Amino acid sequence: YYILTAIIIIALSIYLTAPFIDHHQFVFLVFSAFTALILLKKIDLVINEKRAIRHELAAKNTELAREHQEQKELLKSVEYAKRQWEMTIDCMDDMLILTNAELIVQRCNNPVAEFTGLEYLSILGRNINQLYPELNIETRNLIAESFEYRHEASGRFFYVRIYGVEEGGRPMFVITLSDISEVKMINARLQLQNQEIKQERQQLQTALDKISQLIKLASTGKFIIEPLDDSQKSCYDELECTNPECPCYGVKKARCWLISGTLCLCHGEQQDDFASKKELCAKCPYYKKRVQDPISQVNEEFNSLMHMLVSKNRELARAYEELKEAESQMLQQEKMASIGLLAAGVAHEINNPVAFIGSNINTMKKYMLRISTFITTLEEYLQESGQAAAAAESRRSLKIDFIMADINDLINESLDGCERVKKIVMDLKGFSRVDDSDRQAADINECLDTTINMVWNELKYKVDLKKDYDENLPLLDCYPQQLNQVFMNLLVNAAHSIADRGEIHLKTWAEADSIYVKISDTGAGIAPEHLSHIFEPFFTTKKVGEGTGLGLSIVYDIITKNHKGDIEVNSEIGGGTTFIIELPCNTSGNIPESS
Repeated sequence: YYILTAIIIIALSIYLTAPFIDHHQFVFLVFSAFTALILLKKIDLVINEKRAIRHELAAKNTELAREHQEQKELLKSVEYAKRQWEMTIDCMDDMLILTNAELIVQRCNNPVAEFTGLEYLSILGRNINQLYPELNIETRNLIAESFEYRHEASGRFFYVRIYGVEEGGRPMFVITLSDISEVKMINARLQLQNQEIKQERQQLQTALDKISQLIKLASTGKFIIEPLDDSQKSCYDELECTNPECPCYGVKKARCWLISGTLCLCHGEQQDDFASKKELCAKCPYYKKRVQDPISQVNEEFNSLMHMLVSKNRELARAYEELKEAESQMLQQEKMASIGLLAAGVAHEINNPVAFIGSNINTMKKYMLRISTFITTLEEYLQESGQAAAAAESRRSLKIDFIMADINDLINESLDGCERVKKIVMDLKGFSRVDDSDRQAADINECLDTTINMVWNELKYKVDLKKDYDENLPLLDCYPQQLNQVFMNLLVNAAHSIADRGEIHLKTWAEADSIYVKISDTGAGIAPEHLSHIFEPFFTTKKVGEGTGLGLSIVYDIITKNHKGDIEVNSEIGGGTTFIIELPCNTSGNIPESS
């Protein structure tokens, strides 16, 4: 554009000045015109280059803005992932600590602060050996190391694992401490029981060996016993026993011979060995009469050893049953703990999306109110403009009134559904903490309702549930999670006893210094011959594989041992079953600290 304008101006100048200038001036003028054209061309090229550079810079600025926005989004994602990670490690039961190469704490989870009793910020920057004095971790040979550690102040045992990691090229250590105190206690108890069983087996084997020796003596008839002189004194006189009722040396003659396998109350000598007995009884004037019949001697010793054998067998059987019960209860507790952890995790995962849904539906409800207001305003405007009939026809054909009313109902129903899901999640999280060993004040009515929510799927198809709660019940100092387990066992058993359709009645009341819970059903009932055995471990009337026989045994232990209460059962065949639980209110000092 500039070049064309310049050419036109030069041409006009030449045309207008040609008659007035000479040849040399004309040539100079033409040369100057072409020089100006060349300069204009270069100027145009420079302008175009600058314009291209400006466009390129604008494109680069746009690209940088886009990359900056992507980095902001990536930073938000990293921050969200970091919060999720922190929430996850804080939900762990194990203590987790991140240290640098010098074992200085960089990060940790909530269980570390709860165990040490320190604020999170005051933990950071400390050496881990200051937090756990007996840990004695050195920085050498730490990769994938694991060992047991006892915390002296609390007396608890932990299993320590150490993992080497890198952060920004720097060596770091992840250290976890898992509480194994309960496992150690159970293992020690099992080892003690196994040792007792081993000792009893050894004693039993010794008794059997003695019986074999007696049988061998009886078969050969070789008893080496020196007869006594009649001038010798009696046991009572000779040993100067001061206790006339002593089972070994009492006033009654020959008691030392008749009673074997007993401990002398006066002299502390065991009478279970034949040679020792012979030596002690050799001073008795009635000894000769007794030893003249060796068969009676063998019979007496054999009977005594048989009595000891039967007693040891009973003790062994009882120890075996106790061990079996302990193992079953431990397995049951481990199952409940695993279910509790799974339930807590599921509840936590459900809670987040439910919160999003509820928040979005509330926002949607506010938007719908604005849309409804806008539609009303629009209708008023159409009526003023004379188009009311067309608007009414459109409103009717599109069913706007029905849609607006139905949307409100749908939103309200969705919000109600979210609240119900939140309630179920809260009940699930509360019910799942079966490993909580702390006493706390609890509302028994709330414990019952929480348990009902957990087992409702088992009840709703065959049971009509009726509640008669005392709304003025005092709070009870108890183990609420254990009581939830009691109520769950009784409710599920009641549902199993109902064949087609029946009722379960729940009643609570307070009387004197106790709270009472009554659970009645209209099921099949319990046979009289079984009623006295239902709280015994491993007793069950269910088919093989349907029950362990430990449910009511655990119920009985929780009520009577852990809460110093009482449980009563009444039942008749075809007339249903009623359990009445008494829970004393003033037993906080008598309830065991750990159950």
